Amino acid sequence: MRQFLFPVPFTAWFDPPDGFWLPGYGLMLLLAFVVVVAWGGRRSIPVGLPAPKVQDMAMVLFITGIVGARILYMYQYSHKYTDHTFTGLLIGFVSIWKGGLVVYGAVFGGFTGYLFFRHYVIKRMGINSWQLADVVAPLLAIGMAVGRIGCYLNGCCWGQVALEECQPVPLGTICGQFPMLPAHARTQLCYDVDTFKQVEPDGTVGLPQIFGLQTSTGFSVRTDDPRVIDAVERGSDAEKAGLKSGDVIVRVNDLVNETTPGGDTLSGLVRRWPKGGAALKLGLQRGGAEITIEYTPRTITFFPTQIYETVSMLLLTLLLICYQPFRRRDGMVMVMLMLGYAAHRFLNEAIRIEPTYAMGLTLSQWISVLIFAAGLGLGVFLQRTQPRLPLGAPLGFTPAAVPSGSVSAVPTASP
Repeated sequence: MRQFLFPVPFTAWFDPPDGFWLPGYGLMLLLAFVVVVAWGGRRSIPVGLPAPKVQDMAMVLFITGIVGARILYMYQYSHKYTDHTFTGLLIGFVSIWKGGLVVYGAVFGGFTGYLFFRHYVIKRMGINSWQLADVVAPLLAIGMAVGRIGCYLNGCCWGQVALEECQPVPLGTICGQFPMLPAHARTQLCYDVDTFKQVEPDGTVGLPQIFGLQTSTGFSVRTDDPRVIDAVERGSDAEKAGLKSGDVIVRVNDLVNETTPGGDTLSGLVRRWPKGGAALKLGLQRGGAEITIEYTPRTITFFPTQIYETVSMLLLTLLLICYQPFRRRDGMVMVMLMLGYAAHRFLNEAIRIEPTYAMGLTLSQWISVLIFAAGLGLGVFLQRTQPRLPLGAPLGFTPAAVPSGSVSAVPTASP
């Protein structure tokens, strides 16, 4: 996990004191956009949509998708947005770096953008919308595969805590731990030492399912003297690094650990952790000698559901490409995407930590049920309304253009 990749030179004036750092999540979104546009430019040619129009459509869907994803996130986590004035909600909406986006919100927002683009561009070009849907389906799957890598880099959208008995699950131990200090998980795993409630940096209380399971650094300090280590978590990276109860913290990341009425250097640094950092360097006073210890505090093991989705979407992309020559109606590749993603998301959501609603299902699980049902309904609709295609029909194939009973005139096209 690497939330921020590297600093952009000469930007300290824009975002002091660290300057602007390129976020891994943003880079993966950009990469997903580039992959979708580049591949979409090739796939769309047989249906009559030139590459420049694909770029235009991708930009419209990208913007409306981000808007929809942000709106659904703010609805699902409304407890984080206590200022319900127009200005407060607007500030919350644009503060996307504080998290986050919901994929199904992007689906609804992107679909709204598609309706707009269809009305003003696609219909006027005489393009078959169902053929275009088959073009777009694998692009959506590969875009989600790349985008979930961004979620992993960002340290968000992780799954439930993986107990020791569950850690042999593939990728569980290897990918399921995140650097504690820069990860979003810190605000949900840790609690305020005075109130023993999970408090996020903006003052809101987060999800109660997992708060209090960890400390931010792998150890706690004494309440009467926050420079003295009180206890070290067993099995933590702090214990492995050699920290012991009674050690006096004299330096933190080469800064003198001073105690003031407003707190101490360590707690202040943890609350405002510098971008791009993960390792914690401590200068300790032990038995009259000063030693230095450096380690990276990590979270307990989570199921890496972001990676699970990336793998699942890569497999789904391959399935859609393989299924494409066997479709018997235009639009059926999109139906396969709807069924496949809804089934995956319902199961993947079961091992994530999200608020639940009716019947103990999360919001995304309920939407998955609706998407799956809509996919089944769309499949029946296409069977009844669209002409039957011969096996091996490429994208953009028109049955009326081929003499009855002839398949040899089917043109070839790249996937």
